[in-house]
Amino acid sequence: MIQGNVILKNSIVGFLYQIVLLFIQFITRIIILRYIGIEMVGISSTLSSILATLSLTELGFQTAIVYFLYEPLHNDNKEKISQLMVILRKVYIIIGIIFLLFSIGLIPILNLLMKGVAINKQVIEIHILLSLNNAMTYFVAYKRALLYADQKEYITKIFDLIFNFLFGVLGIAIIVLFNNYVMFLVIQIFQVLTCNISLHIYTSKKYLLHKNKFDWKLFKQILKEVKNIFWEKVAGYVYGATDNLIISGFLGTIYVGYISNYNVLINAIKQFVNAIFNSMTPVIGKMLLDGDISEKAEEKFITYSYIRYFLASVIILPWIFFINYIVKVFFGSQYIMEQVIIYLMAADLYIHIAYSGNCEYINAAGLFKEDKIIAFMGAIINIIISLIGALKCGIEGVLLGTVISQVFFWITRSCIVYFKILGLNLRSYFLYIKKNIMWLFMLAICMIPNVCIEKSHIVSGRYMELIFNMLICFLSVFIGQLILFCLTEEPKKAIRFILKSKL
Repeated sequence: MIQGNVILKNSIVGFLYQIVLLFIQFITRIIILRYIGIEMVGISSTLSSILATLSLTELGFQTAIVYFLYEPLHNDNKEKISQLMVILRKVYIIIGIIFLLFSIGLIPILNLLMKGVAINKQVIEIHILLSLNNAMTYFVAYKRALLYADQKEYITKIFDLIFNFLFGVLGIAIIVLFNNYVMFLVIQIFQVLTCNISLHIYTSKKYLLHKNKFDWKLFKQILKEVKNIFWEKVAGYVYGATDNLIISGFLGTIYVGYISNYNVLINAIKQFVNAIFNSMTPVIGKMLLDGDISEKAEEKFITYSYIRYFLASVIILPWIFFINYIVKVFFGSQYIMEQVIIYLMAADLYIHIAYSGNCEYINAAGLFKEDKIIAFMGAIINIIISLIGALKCGIEGVLLGTVISQVFFWITRSCIVYFKILGLNLRSYFLYIKKNIMWLFMLAICMIPNVCIEKSHIVSGRYMELIFNMLICFLSVFIGQLILFCLTEEPKKAIRFILKSKL
């Protein structure tokens, strides 16, 4: 059994970090829109998506290294840990150089990737600075993997929190005083560099690793897993980056700027969720390493899935009914998008929160080969439907492609968990699907009073109406969960899990 204080410590520090980060991102986005403009936001978002393509050069080495670190960390094998760190450091130096070379090589074809944008000196400068920012991660951040595998990610979050706050304030001041986005990006590069160097120094003193030569035999073992992880990286890129590229290429870069106002909020929510659950993969890895595969293993998985569902239900209803109000207040009414886009984003967000536990189990078990075909097929589904959708329906069609691919990932990856990791039969899997459908049905019922009240305008006054609607929204979630508590065992097990603070 793994004491829950490890999970709790990582979750609390990660949560506090996300609060600070969200505050800085929100203020920064408002300042940039006011002083720089929506077009620059669209250009920066599109360039970031283009560079996300090149991040595939990482191939998945860190994920593989983390998996290989579980056993030596468990057995305190410093020799093996040192060998793995030497491999990751040298591989990342090569990847960083390749990334920079390819980034510079993209400059002549930027005009083909960015519809309606004049590729001038400023755009090129932004592209180069964003490239340098990404490359810095490869050069000096490889020891983050060691802390993550050792269930000490809270240390990295403390460093990130301090440097994000200091440089975030400095970046905002740069925008206000000099109205210069290029200078703002230079500040971000220094933030990444100084934070990662400080973290590197701390980790070197804490672990006192040996100086080893490059182990080619071990490298070849890792490379076998990397070949499988690569397709998962491709799928992650397709999900996270191609939407912006398709919207930019078919509809115009300005629309990327509009949807990025919503994406900054979605990404903030996902980061909050990741901050809570990000430490679970190494915890699950240790559980599997200890041979904890029994009749209780499925019970733990279902309980964990319910906790994710509960968090998703608390997030999704406020998103659907209040996100446009938030965008209007903070960014301006001219940036509000149609309600169907809000529902598609909500579906994507719900699936991401609810099903990601499957990915954590797969990564912890090292089943990268089994996940390879799923990742590839999901990527193809997303691209095809998004391209057709962009031509037929615009932004709505692109987002529909993302949602459909997410459903595909959920079904297929949960099959891997049930049949490969937990070793259960088809009947058990159908019960898992049944539970998720019931939970989703309860969430849909919770939406009904909110839809009725929103249309009826029971309370007069702009702010009173907002407060009243928010109360009804959270009351609906509470009542829905109370019903589930009475009808099912999962809420009770989840409460016992939290009280005992054990996995």
